[in-house]
Amino acid sequence: MGAARLQKLALGNFTLFDECELSFTPGINVILGENATGKTHLLKLLYAVCRSVATAKDLDCSKTGFTTHLSKRLVRNFQVDAVGRLASRVQGHKHSTVTVTAEGSISFEFSARDREVDLRRWEIGKQLWPDPVYLPTKEVLSMFHGLVPAMAESHLELEELYSDLALKLGARAGAGKRADWQQKLIMPLEKMLKASIDYDEHAQRFYIKQRGLGRVEAGLAAEGYRKIGMLLQLVANRGLADNAVLFWDEPEANMNPAFAEPLAELLATFARQGTQVFLATHDYFTLKYLALTAAAQKAPVRYFGLYREVPTDKFVRFSIENHLYDLEPNPVIDAFERLYQRESKQFYSGRLRRESRPS
Repeated sequence: MGAARLQKLALGNFTLFDECELSFTPGINVILGENATGKTHLLKLLYAVCRSVATAKDLDCSKTGFTTHLSKRLVRNFQVDAVGRLASRVQGHKHSTVTVTAEGSISFEFSARDREVDLRRWEIGKQLWPDPVYLPTKEVLSMFHGLVPAMAESHLELEELYSDLALKLGARAGAGKRADWQQKLIMPLEKMLKASIDYDEHAQRFYIKQRGLGRVEAGLAAEGYRKIGMLLQLVANRGLADNAVLFWDEPEANMNPAFAEPLAELLATFARQGTQVFLATHDYFTLKYLALTAAAQKAPVRYFGLYREVPTDKFVRFSIENHLYDLEPNPVIDAFERLYQRESKQFYSGRLRRESRPS
């Protein structure tokens, strides 16, 4: 595996960001920040641009065609009325700019009143851009049976990334022996899950085959297992294959903390196999295990901290480091330190020891 990778993102007046330029590693890119600091905005923007290239047909490759195609992907993934809604609402800031660079580059502009982007540069050869997969906070395996037809008939208003993911999950695996890279990823996934994934194409339903429990509907399994199951299915059917980039929003949500260590090892394996990863997380254990695993396996990791200098700031600032403890401010580590200090204070005062003593 190995192909195009996302290299840079430059923003001006986009949602919560005033001026922002981010350079990415081909390995694991970790985005940290408190709630409402734009972590998911960054993931969705990068995904929508990559997905626009991946789904562009011949008619979409002209300037006019790709302008409309890209604008639709942005509107549907951000669930806004028009592209102009992605411009910040700060007074005096109405014009927005976006440049995403892989092997090629896509640049566009828009104002608060525009319904479509103004495309400035569009190098959209398929070999220049990675094929994106977006795993949202909510898993899809358990609702797959009703999700696909409902979205096809426009009965549900969900981000387009959900229908994109459903289509990738339901794709046929194809005949033939699994490639070496698949085996290296499937083994740790099945070890985490302690099961395999079975897709019934006729019923359009996913099942989890657990050792000792047999074949059960995905909805009967714990949500954390279903999230790992999605990844397992995407590797098995090559939805995550050559030229892939994985966006994963809060993988720790509804997942057993015991999964943090094998999850970190799994992400490092993805990076070594050539899959670029973008991760948004709040979880201390995921961050710590990822830092330890990346150091041990020499997997490249870059951390992006999103923050406001004061709570009343309209725009989000950012910092970038290649080592977790160099990142300042670091809301996850800072929160853990506050907890540790509080616990230590109570312990050394004797209060915690008295409260924890058996009666």
